[in-house]
Amino acid sequence: MLRLKNPQTLTVSAPINNGVYGPNKVLNNFTGQAVDGNNGSGVVAVEIELKNNTDGLFWGGSSFDQGSSSWVEVSVPLADWTFGAPPWIVNKAYQLRVRARDLAGNVSTTTVISFVYDSTAPIISQVLVPNQLYHKASSLDVLSGTAQDGLAYPRSGLANIEVGIYDADDADADKWYNGSVFGANTVDWR
Repeated sequence: MLRLKNPQTLTVSAPINNGVYGPNKVLNNFTGQAVDGNNGSGVVAVEIELKNNTDGLFWGGSSFDQGSSSWVEVSVPLADWTFGAPPWIVNKAYQLRVRARDLAGNVSTTTVISFVYDSTAPIISQVLVPNQLYHKASSLDVLSGTAQDGLAYPRSGLANIEVGIYDADDADADKWYNGSVFGANTVDWR
């Protein structure tokens, strides 16, 4: 049978496009599926190309040491393929390209995934209010401050900023603020 069509289905499950990964959201494997549908000749190879976009170097199989494109073959099984992620160079932007080839030599459309590996913790720069150590009851209406996602580039961005307020005046049973009163024994991040 003469097969003139590319492998029909090539997907990448991990990483996700424009995803953000780091020590607390690990990316240990690249995963996906490659299927040569409609009675095709069958997928015989899945290859990946991983580029450190920040430095412009490609993964060569053991390190980011290639100055030009370097495709690395994924081991079988190929229908549900997995490729172990490399040791990440921290605070870098990456691009993963994946392609499949069938027995007839047809090459799929290349799937392109961009993502960031961010290992820098956010920084709280300053708390603007309170401007004194103690305040009278009901005299503090607003807490404010600044935070940023570290100084390294690329940054993943701040997901949220949370505040915990503790009553430590030693006049009563010291408690955390729970949204309405100082009554919690553990921090209640808000």
